[in-house]
Amino acid sequence: PVALPRVSKMRVYALCALMCIAHVAHAQPPRNDAPVVGQCALDGSDYSYTEVLSADSSLRTITTNHCPNHPITQINPNAAMNQETVYTVPGQPMLADSTLDLSAQGGSVGVLFSGAMLFSPYGGPTYGRTTNYETAAPAVEGETFDECGGHASSNSAASYHVHIPPNCLLRQLGALDTEHSPQVGWTVDGFPLYGPRGPGGRLMKTCSIDPTAPCLDDCGGLAGDSLASDGYKYRYYTQGQYNDGTSCAAPNEFGTSSAEYYPFTPLCYRGCCPSGVTCGFAQLPACTSAATAGYTAVKAAQAALPVNCFPSCEGKNPATCSASNPPPPSPPPSPP
Repeated sequence: PVALPRVSKMRVYALCALMCIAHVAHAQPPRNDAPVVGQCALDGSDYSYTEVLSADSSLRTITTNHCPNHPITQINPNAAMNQETVYTVPGQPMLADSTLDLSAQGGSVGVLFSGAMLFSPYGGPTYGRTTNYETAAPAVEGETFDECGGHASSNSAASYHVHIPPNCLLRQLGALDTEHSPQVGWTVDGFPLYGPRGPGGRLMKTCSIDPTAPCLDDCGGLAGDSLASDGYKYRYYTQGQYNDGTSCAAPNEFGTSSAEYYPFTPLCYRGCCPSGVTCGFAQLPACTSAATAGYTAVKAAQAALPVNCFPSCEGKNPATCSASNPPPPSPPPSPP
């Protein structure tokens, strides 16, 4: 792994302030005309998330205010803002015969069940197109990722997002070191997004870094209709190490990750917008006659999650964290 020199937090914050402004300037998230309500509650209590699958399963509509369901620690100058956003993604995703490059794509390219946005590894125009670890967001701004792996990039619009595995969400969903990671969200081309572990609990890496099968393609995805038993012929992964999701400490200990897990989040997309479907991501190309079905079954709409309670984090739990909504149990330790 490539280790970068640690820099002072004041320098990091100053750099992040500039980068986050650039992030917003180059962001092209789903269409959103809703007003900003204000800052998200820091304890996860403002969380809102709904999914609706159309009667013919062709369209998945996701509505969230992008206030995550877990504690937030603001480290950079930007706060998580409460703003309703609607994503319309293919319910029956198609695999295109080409890829959509995300190496210079700012803004949201997917959404997590926790309400956080998914960002590509692009670190902003200060660093240019993402070509390696040194130009990727975890390397250049990872020291501002909070205890759950996210941070915000704007004070005027919803922007709380992740560039690394969402450790708090993984814990809530019961992730185990010895098993395939649970699905954590959706990408804008309609394919499922998973945590960092693939078949057998393997921490996934791209084949160009580690060709040992199973490994990921250059986009950060894996083809095959039986590898995750999810009904899809393709899926993306968030790559990198992560903690057990119970730490209250910020910055996140794995915020800067390491070069062996580059690009961390999808670097390109394999999907396209099917005919007759209104896709909310303007950059998603229309499917051509060469596109093929990317699914064998369609997953039902995901229900909203309860608030992700942190029993040991004083002052970070809302009143809804009670006996009726206990914190999820910690996963058992992995066998030696």
